[in-house]
Amino acid sequence: MLIGMKNVSDGELMKAIATGSAKAFRELFSRYSSLVLGYGRRMVKDQGLAEDVSQEVWMRVVRAAPTYQDKNLFRAWLLNIVRNTSLNLIRSRSHFDFKSEFNENEVGFSKDEVESLFSRNRELKKVKQLIEELPDQQRLALVIWLSEDVSYEDLAQQLETSVSAVKSLLFRARSTLEQQLKGDA
Repeated sequence: MLIGMKNVSDGELMKAIATGSAKAFRELFSRYSSLVLGYGRRMVKDQGLAEDVSQEVWMRVVRAAPTYQDKNLFRAWLLNIVRNTSLNLIRSRSHFDFKSEFNENEVGFSKDEVESLFSRNRELKKVKQLIEELPDQQRLALVIWLSEDVSYEDLAQQLETSVSAVKSLLFRARSTLEQQLKGDA
């Protein structure tokens, strides 16, 4: 099947993983494991949680292998899985931590402060929803650019496109978000 794995594309490795090739999985893991763990660590800010994220990401990769559509964007697709997995973990932990640490008898927030916090939370949810509704390339470019603090050149390399295309994607994403947010005001 895939004898020399080093020169095999990521898409071909995913096809091989779909057929149960452990060798293809090991090669893909070797290519991207440090990226997955590092990005997860930057997202969750904890080594142990980042390892949990990494494990979940690789399980998702294996489960997705049979339906993976190779568009030569494997790296961006993988980073999107890391981001979503990390955000899900952060949301679940922060919800749990808030519930477990909240004590109704403690005084510390005024009614106005609580209303302000809820208002900001609604605004953040709206922005996240609008970002999720962006076209795929715009959303990927914006999310990676915001979360990884990368240069246009690095982002262009990750998305396998030109720097001018990245700038255009980011401009259109920001313009769309601004128009949508102004429309809601």
